[in-house]
Amino acid sequence: MPNKERKGKWQPFDALEGYRAALENTEHQKYKKPKPEIMPDSVEEIDRILKEALQNHNEVDIEYYYDGYCYMISGNITKIDIINRTVIVNQKKINLDFIINIKNKN
Repeated sequence: MPNKERKGKWQPFDALEGYRAALENTEHQKYKKPKPEIMPDSVEEIDRILKEALQNHNEVDIEYYYDGYCYMISGNITKIDIINRTVIVNQKKINLDFIINIKNKN
């Protein structure tokens, strides 16, 4: 048998359909954490920094919570939507209620 034909014969395969996906989902669920509580004075500080960063075009680091994990994004705030309660940073919408921490880069 030529080497090319033999090579394709012994490739691994997913014997149990969906098993690999179930393992990955279980691993993802395993490390989820509950949303951290934010103190009222921290909420006021976040609001102040957001408004200041929007007016002065400052670059900020925003730490936010989503689906059991904490993420970090850096960039300039392009819009604060009060009605939908979102902030747009680098064309990514972040819910105001999910923001945990914010820091000015300057």
